[in-house]
This record gives sequence, C-alpha cells and structure tokens, in this order.
Amino acid sequence: SNFPKASVGGSTKVDIAQAAVTASAKRVGYHATGTKSTDVTTSSETSSETTTPKSSETTAPKSSETTTPSETTTPGEGGQGTGGDQNGTPGDKTDGTETKPDDTKPDKYEITIVHMFYKNDGKTKADKADEKETVTVAKDAKTVSSAKTYDGYKASNGTTFTIQDGAKEYTIMWVATAADKATYKVTHNFFQADGKTKAEESKSEDITVDATATEIQASSYEAQGYKLAEGSTKIKVAAGTTAYTLNWVKAAAAASASVTVPQTAALYNSTINNANAIGLTATLTDAGNIITNITWASSNEKVVKVSNGAKTGCTLTAVGKGSATVTGTITYLSKPGDTKTTASDKKITCTVTVNNFTGNTTTQLKDKSGRLLYKDSECKKPATVADYNANGTYYTEPVYTGWQTIDGKVYYYTSNHQRVTGSQVISGISYNFGSDGALQQGSGKNGIDVSSHQGNIDWASVKAAGINFAIIRVGYRGSQTGALVEDSCFKKNIQGATANGINVGVYFFTQATTEAEAVEEASMALTLCSGYNLSYPIFVDTENGSGAARANGLDKGTRTACVAAFCKTIANGGRKAGVYASKSWYNNKIDASAFSNYFIWVAQYNTTCNYKGKYNMWQYSSKGSVPGIKGNVDVNIAY
Repeated sequence: SNFPKASVGGSTKVDIAQAAVTASAKRVGYHATGTKSTDVTTSSETSSETTTPKSSETTAPKSSETTTPSETTTPGEGGQGTGGDQNGTPGDKTDGTETKPDDTKPDKYEITIVHMFYKNDGKTKADKADEKETVTVAKDAKTVSSAKTYDGYKASNGTTFTIQDGAKEYTIMWVATAADKATYKVTHNFFQADGKTKAEESKSEDITVDATATEIQASSYEAQGYKLAEGSTKIKVAAGTTAYTLNWVKAAAAASASVTVPQTAALYNSTINNANAIGLTATLTDAGNIITNITWASSNEKVVKVSNGAKTGCTLTAVGKGSATVTGTITYLSKPGDTKTTASDKKITCTVTVNNFTGNTTTQLKDKSGRLLYKDSECKKPATVADYNANGTYYTEPVYTGWQTIDGKVYYYTSNHQRVTGSQVISGISYNFGSDGALQQGSGKNGIDVSSHQGNIDWASVKAAGINFAIIRVGYRGSQTGALVEDSCFKKNIQGATANGINVGVYFFTQATTEAEAVEEASMALTLCSGYNLSYPIFVDTENGSGAARANGLDKGTRTACVAAFCKTIANGGRKAGVYASKSWYNNKIDASAFSNYFIWVAQYNTTCNYKGKYNMWQYSSKGSVPGIKGNVDVNIAY
C-alpha cells in the first residue's frame, strides 16, 4: 500500500471567453396595425379636409395677378347700337347720344380682403379658420393693402393689390412657414431570452416628426441588455398607421470559463495498483455551461495511454519508461446564446513521466492492511520497493485488533494494533488495564442487565471481558393482560452468572395499578429468588409499557404508592430493595424522595449522569457490546 503512488503536481489553467456580440437585428418593415389620424397627412397625399374653393375662394392669384372682379364692366347696348358685342364693348351709337362719366361714386368705399390659410405645401388647407378684413379706400385709390400679419405664416401672393374697377373683394393666401408635424406612438415590450416570458413592464413613447417624414427613430434598449426580436429602431412610416410596436428580448451575455489540470503527473512502470495509473482531473469553472467536451490525447502512447476521456478528465496508464505530453482539446460554445456554433482553439497540457521501481531502495513495502513487509520470516529485513520484482515472498509481524487472550491474560488492541493501558471506555463500558495492557479483574464497577431478550449467554466470556455484576430480570406483569410471568431465561442466567463469579441482582418489570398488585409482584420476586445469593437488590422497574399499557396512565401519587408498596414488601421479606427508572421518570412521574432508604438505579444515556438526586447505579447505554452476548446489551456502573 505504500508503493510510490501516481501523483500530480502544480496546476495549469486555460481561460475561455465567448466573443462579445452587439445586439442587432436586420431591418424589416415591422410595425403594428395603427389608426390613421385625421389631422395628419403625409407629403404623398392630400388632406381629406381640403374643400373645393367657392367662387370667391379660388386659388390665390400670383403676385402679378389681380383677383377677377366680381362685377364686370357695364356692357354696351349691342342691340341698340352697331358694332357692339355681347361682352359689352361699345359700338357706334346710332342715336347720337354721348355717354357721360359716372360722377355718382362716393368719395370713400369699402373693400373686403379674405385671408386664407394653407399648410406648408401651399395646397392643403390649414386648421386655422379663414378670416375677412374690411378696408376703406378713397374712390380714386389705385391699390388696397392689408396691414395684418400672422405668426408662422407668410403671404404667398403679397398683401397689396391693384384695385380693379368694380372689384370689392381680394384674397391673400397665407402659407405656413414651418413644416407640419405628425406624432406616432411606439410601444416597447420586453421578454426573456426565450422570447415568451415577460421580463419587465412595457414602455411607450410619443415621437413627433415632420408630417412628410417617411421613417421615425425609436429608442434603443441595447444598453440595457436587450436586442430586437425583429425589425429596427428606425421604423418606416406606413400610410394610415400612427402606432407601432417593438419587441425586445434579453440578449445572451458573453460567458467565460476556465479549465485547470495538474501540470505534471508521475507514474511507475509496474502493474502494482495505484502506481501505474492515475486519474487526471480537469477542474472546470463554467457557470454558463459553454464547455461541451474535452478530448484527450497522448503525444507518445508507448509511454502513457489515455482512456475514459471526458470534459472532467481522463485516466493515465503507464506503458513504458519515459515522458509524454497529454493534451486536452477544449470544445466550447463560441457565441452567446448560440448552442450550435463551437470552437476548439483552446488546449491544455500535462507532462507525464513514467519511471521504474528498481532504484527505490528506501521505501518499505506494506500490505493492503498497511502492515510493514519483510523479506525474512523473522521480520528482520525490511522489503523495499526495489525488492518487489526480485522476491515474491514477504512476511509481516503478527498484529491484533480488539479483545485478545494471550497466555491467560486479556488485552484490548485498537484499530492501529496498539494495546491500551489505564482506564478506558470500550463499547460504552469502563475498564482498567495494567501498565502491560492486561485487563485488571475485581474492580466490581462494570455491570450489565439482561433478560430473555439476550438469548443464550456465554457467561464465561462475559466474565473474561471484565463484567463484575449482572442485574437479571426475574419476571414481569403483562402490559395488556396483567398476568404475572417469570422470565424464561431467569434461572439459567442467574445460575450461569453466579457460577462464573459474577455478582447478581434482579429486577421485576411492574405494571401494577394498585398497591395490592405491587405487593403481588414483589411476593413473586421473593419466591423466585429463594435459594440464590444476591449481592445487589431486587429492583422494581417502573417505566412505560409498549402500546396502551395498563399502567402508563397512572398519576404521580398512585405510581409512587405502588412502587413504595413493592419496595416495602421486598424489605419485609429480608432482601435489599431498589428502584429502577429514567432520570425523567424520577423527576416527573414518581416522588423520588419517598425512596431515600432504597437503592436508586437511574438510566440516562449520556457521557455523564447529571441527575441531581441520590443514586447508586447508572445505566449509561443500551448499546453495549460484550463478548459472550449477541447483539446490544444494557451497561451500567455501580458506585
């Protein structure tokens, strides 16, 4: 067992990291179904609210044009003169009457200027309502002007007009100077990496752009560890759609891992177990589970072979003397969130040396039990590792474990084959050994209590093991029937113990519920013990019976009276009386002060007895092991 074992030394480590991946997605025309806003019009369509101008609301004239008068020049009387046409051009007067100028026109008169408002495309009516303005001019005025201005608008056809004869109304077309705006709502939904489980509450944003814009720019959440499931944060505007949705999923973070193996390994070129083979363990730090496998190979299989390869390591087996490099090739997932793409660009190595045993003349051989081996039967010449192949026969010194009887004396040997001396507790029993390790007899302190449960007992072996006294069950009352029963092994136990020089006492298991029954139990014990020499008392054993035993429910006073009646009957019969109960029973179930004149035997399974009352004997374990008795046995110390 002490062959130089295969060993490893030092450590070498390889770190693996996935390449960081920037969250992105190809752009597609991704949008949610929206509702066309009635007050937003893109540059490619005309508002549905543009009305057909009335006769007085025709498209405003260019600055070089005047509004067509609403009153035409007075037509000539074509039917009464010659050469007149239906448009009113004067013809030759046939009646010789001359037309005089109209001097009835007032000195001042009013002209109406209509202000019409358009969006910046100059075609679509703006939301602003048309206005009318009344301007008073002199009858000989040549022009008329408006002094009004409107923020955000400019007059596309000017604010001054040449007065046309008979024209009482002029129109100014005001065109918006700023582009019209449109507002779109974008809702962002957030999911875990599976694309189904909600990661956090949705967020919405309103984006206002020129009404003519063909795309809008939504916010990005890549910095928060998300990537778009599809589409782009640049959203193409669709006609009639004002609401859009973007779905974000958790982006897989780039994971890292490491692999560590021993830097060196030493083997021996022999078939001896633990020398020619060893497991090479790979220690993985891989919280992200990105390492999928490690394949192992030897640079020289005539020196060392590799088997049982896995990502946790492999087995190295020596083949011949020499040196070789064992390499582990690490396969890992190279992209975050991708379970298919792998890389195998990381390797880790261990240098393995294989030696022969012939040069080791200092390490002494041991057998599988760890005992030193010798080359001679007298165990004078140690066998070394170098001797292994030269001589196939080896010898060991005799060793012992446990109880041994040598030359009529009893000894106890530890698992290290050493004799114990002095005071010792073995299997729960206290023993005294001399300076030579021999068991000291006659201390009179170590005892057992037995019944038919222990079966046949080899009392000679019990005595040889250092047991000085035994308390033997004499009988019991049935827990259910109440019948009095003699223990089936009482006679042979008391006779066997006495014959081997073991001091004895007896106990009776009580189930008395009245003082009369207790007297009956004590009388039976006295009768059965007649003719036997008792060194210890006749004890009444008071404790719970199994199941719904007849005496389990007694109150403290009744139970105390029953126990006292038993003891008094024993004492009156000329025997020493005693009480057996647990520490808890003495404290709670009986009045211990009533038994101060009797022998007290207390049960407490512990390394020490801490019962505060007076006691003469301590039952400290129910699992004692004593030669001559099969199975466990109660063990006691008497004071």
